[in-house]
Amino acid sequence: MIEHFKVITITHHVIDVAEIEDYIIRHEEEGDLVKKLQLIKDELEIDEMSYLSTCNRVSYMIYTHKEVDLDFINRFFDLVNPSLHLEDSSKLSNLVSVYEGLEAIQNVFEVACSVDSLVVGEREIFRQFREAINFARQNELASDNFRLIEKAAVETAKKVYSNTRIGEKPLSIAALAMDSLLQYQPSKDSKVIFVGAGETNSLMAKFFLKHEFTNFTVFNRSNHRGETLANAIGAQNLPLAALGTSGLDFDIMVVCTASTNPIITAEIYEKLIGEDHGKKIIIDLSVPANVSKAVVEQFPVEYIEIESLKSLAEKNLAFRRQEIGLAKAVISQQVNAFKALYQQRKLARALADLPTEIKSLKERVKSEVFKDRIEMLDEPAKMLISDILDYFEKKSISIPMKTAKKAFDLD
Repeated sequence: MIEHFKVITITHHVIDVAEIEDYIIRHEEEGDLVKKLQLIKDELEIDEMSYLSTCNRVSYMIYTHKEVDLDFINRFFDLVNPSLHLEDSSKLSNLVSVYEGLEAIQNVFEVACSVDSLVVGEREIFRQFREAINFARQNELASDNFRLIEKAAVETAKKVYSNTRIGEKPLSIAALAMDSLLQYQPSKDSKVIFVGAGETNSLMAKFFLKHEFTNFTVFNRSNHRGETLANAIGAQNLPLAALGTSGLDFDIMVVCTASTNPIITAEIYEKLIGEDHGKKIIIDLSVPANVSKAVVEQFPVEYIEIESLKSLAEKNLAFRRQEIGLAKAVISQQVNAFKALYQQRKLARALADLPTEIKSLKERVKSEVFKDRIEMLDEPAKMLISDILDYFEKKSISIPMKTAKKAFDLD
């Protein structure tokens, strides 16, 4: 029954993101996670179950006939994390949101479409959602009900992203930095140097490759990490100390290191450029800034820094939030479509054995119930009886089908 779909969730709306980890299932190996989920299923009489944990929510999607009341929730999280010591049940009831039936389906769709996320329109949550469902099915924690949920969620996400602008306008700092750079229309032959070879600069390097830049140099304190990035983009790798050498020819500098002090001082920058006093583009994605203010003030540069990018990200996020209403309208339609789909599936299951049963009844009529009387008939009469029974077999399914459709209000 559709009322058996339920969601138990704790999100960033009601708790600090750092505290959500108390309500996740801690595990080192996938096998440990499967065992814990199976234990919860068995102890609480849950038919199907899927577990989704992200940076801003933990969501347990279940299918069960059991009532999810406060006692159920306490038992549930006592199994999830026994160290919680849930003496104060009122605290848990204030943190946990429970959705049932069509509300649960709507919540699942909203999560999959990133309507309810901290970062609205972030497609990563959709990938995580599908992985969670597939993980549950592969480990026999979920079956056909969750297969239908995933199929419907995929269709819903496609419609949301194609009929709204909720996924438009980038939010990641790296993507925004690249967009800002491209506004200056730099040549694809520009010489690009990366100061730092961490995650952010590695992502920036991918954007440069995507936009067909090819001339790179990497500077990094750790030779191993610098070499990794350099190999990935076909660049020369140099130690960070080499920044103090003079005469390095470059057009674009991308800076992001873990240093709490400026790496690119006015003195180092002057040595870098040597006699080249042409305007450069500097992208500084470090917190705090790795490019000193003196460089921006004393030299001809276009300076792209993280604070201005954060401001742009907030504007883009506000734009996406304006699309939530449209996205929810699409989701509402899809929830109704899922209701019809689920009822049709339930109907198909209920009637799955009917053709076999009717065929069996027909054979019993011929070979047992009316066997003697049929044998007394001549051949034309026997053929007529056989044709009548065959016709009955083919058509008799339609009457219970129509009756069932009316009962499920599918017409």
